Amino acid sequence: MISRAKDNPAQFLFYELFRDEAAFKAHQESDHFKTYIAGQALPLLARRERMQYGLIETPLS
Repeated sequence: MISRAKDNPAQFLFYELFRDEAAFKAHQESDHFKTYIAGQALPLLARRERMQYGLIETPLS
């Protein structure tokens, strides 16, 4: 999911969810990622901050 800041149209948040670490690695090694993200999008960024989170599993009520 991609979101844009309401008060700064040049600021975006990319939210990606992967099944596991292997799926995340496969995504980064894909031709699509290498071409469009690493090859074209990332060089255009003024700044990049990355954070990884883990899901908190809670029982359903």
